[in-house]
Amino acid sequence: MSTGRKTTPAENPKSAKPVDCFYVYPTATSDPTINAPLHSTPDINTVTMMQAARFAPACRIFAPLYRQVTLPGVYPVMYGWRYPTDVAYASVEAAWKEYLATSNHGRGIVFIGHSQGTLMLRRLIREQIDPNPTLRARMVGAVLLGGNVMTERGRTHGGDFRNIPICTRRGQAGCVVAYSTNTNVPGNQTHLLDFQFGLDRLVSIVEQQTESWTSTH
Repeated sequence: MSTGRKTTPAENPKSAKPVDCFYVYPTATSDPTINAPLHSTPDINTVTMMQAARFAPACRIFAPLYRQVTLPGVYPVMYGWRYPTDVAYASVEAAWKEYLATSNHGRGIVFIGHSQGTLMLRRLIREQIDPNPTLRARMVGAVLLGGNVMTERGRTHGGDFRNIPICTRRGQAGCVVAYSTNTNVPGNQTHLLDFQFGLDRLVSIVEQQTESWTSTH
């Protein structure tokens, strides 16, 4: 029976959350510069709330600002200019190193990215986590959407990552979940579609990975 009272879902306090989520947002800024400045905008806030906030019951969320390639800057990058991407990545790497030095304290980590955020995390995982056994052991999992994560044909390893596999079963920790989605009409695509598809299921995957990881750490 309805009582007319409003209630909010119970949420674990930060101290009770066993792992962290390191989230890198997709292309969201339309500044006239090639790389975005390091300040928040309504667009960044909106997309972060739409995507990352849903994972809040499962993990502490770290969503650093970074000098992403802006919407006007995407076109030069598409034609092979690497410098803007390197600038964006350098700011993500700096945020990662600060998080690792000041906030991680050996906790497990879930990497979550979408679109340009996935491109940044592919490189971060490849360069910083994949070759480092200590950091690989802390990796609970990665959800990398809309960014074409690559593996060698017929294998779970190889391609983007030498040691970190793609996930092949429920509850598997230390692996990568990746996919891209499109509408039925070619060219009629929305950059949020990947996250809108099965968001609750993604949260469930992260929760299962966390349970598996914490059972062995």
